[in-house]
Amino acid sequence: MRHGSEGWHSRGLRGMWRFFRRFPRVLGLWHSYEKAGLRVSGEPIPWNADTVLVEALVEWSGNPLVSRIDFELRTSDEIPLTPASLEERGGGFYHVLFRLAASRGARAGMLYWRSRPLARVELPYLSRERFLESFQIEVPTFFARFQENCVACRSVVEGQSCDLLASSLLRSPTSLLPLLDFGLCLEVAGPASNRSVSVPLRLAGAELLGREAVLMSALPVRLGAAGSWSISWTVAGQTLVRRNIRVIAREAFLESIYVPNGWFWPALASPAITTGDPASPSDLRGRQRFYVHIASRELGVAARCPIEVRLRYEFHEQTLGLERQEVLVTDVPTPCVAVPSNIAELRDLRAIELFTQGRFLGSIPWEHAQSATFTAEGGFLTLGSRSWTPFDEIKLEERLGRLMSSPYDSKAEAEAPEAEEVEFATLVAEMSEEAEFALPLPSVDSNPSPNDHASSAREQDLSHLP
Repeated sequence: MRHGSEGWHSRGLRGMWRFFRRFPRVLGLWHSYEKAGLRVSGEPIPWNADTVLVEALVEWSGNPLVSRIDFELRTSDEIPLTPASLEERGGGFYHVLFRLAASRGARAGMLYWRSRPLARVELPYLSRERFLESFQIEVPTFFARFQENCVACRSVVEGQSCDLLASSLLRSPTSLLPLLDFGLCLEVAGPASNRSVSVPLRLAGAELLGREAVLMSALPVRLGAAGSWSISWTVAGQTLVRRNIRVIAREAFLESIYVPNGWFWPALASPAITTGDPASPSDLRGRQRFYVHIASRELGVAARCPIEVRLRYEFHEQTLGLERQEVLVTDVPTPCVAVPSNIAELRDLRAIELFTQGRFLGSIPWEHAQSATFTAEGGFLTLGSRSWTPFDEIKLEERLGRLMSSPYDSKAEAEAPEAEEVEFATLVAEMSEEAEFALPLPSVDSNPSPNDHASSAREQDLSHLP
């Protein structure tokens, strides 16, 4: 009861103070600015703002406030301003709005009610030079798009049919709304021309109100001849960052391709594969598919290249040529060349050779599995080091499948033991018939009669007579 009475007492005092207060109480006072119909709050006011807004939330318990001229906002460089609007929010709360013109420096304002000061507000200022210096262009990146594939790159090959894109991340400590008065664009300059092409970069309202935005644009770069193109991100004629993208000759690209000695055997569809649809390795009765790594020594290159795969066997001179594949080649060794084959073909395989347009790129020798040699003591000799190949993977899958499979996986396998018993009985019967014709055997009765015993006894007695 004591605590409850104290709480009621304190609430009552506050209510009485609110009733007898002779001036409004300011609960909040803040500023914002508008430009092109968009509003930004709580940030420094830029030099190109259309309107400056000062808002206040006041509490009043007396007669309703209906006259706007009771409130004033006084600044050092302007005459006292009356509110643009005065709205009642209910419960004794009122919203007061002032509209000011943009200034050329920071300033402060004092809110008055009937010549009585209520609260002070600071209006910070953002100059044009400070705004431009705070800009940052991060991670400028070029992309080459080949149909459904989009690869980050720094070099492309002449004559390729691909689209080039430029991407970057724009950051600023304040909102990007003041950019509306500037021309944010990409300047593209070719290797043999002194003139540059300007590509404008535009932002939507959501990005202008934020402090960072992703910029992306197509580049008007012609891939007809080799050379270096200069790409610059500029704002208001000022270059923020510059990058170069190279167009290399096709002959230089073909000479840079090499074949690393590596395999890739996907258990399922893998995102690391850059071309083709991976086959399921669980289907051991069909044609298997593994992947060979291929790469280029050109830094940051991305290009499509036709690859021909040839399988060379050990016991005959025949070379099997597979269908030509169009693969995506970068400077990182990736599994991109698919080699479908079955187990019988892999057993006699000696090497896998890769060609492009008749040019030999490299080969991967096929290493056969070594057999363990057992010693007289029951141990075995240590085998040398050897890399794991897709053929070993296939053999392992086969043996694991036979180990884990049921002996009666199918109806034919379930009827096999019965068929073997019938065949064995037929064979025994045929062998018995052949033995009967070759050497007649006396018939043996399992239950002999007493007369048979007597006759045999007389024959034994008569055998001693001369």
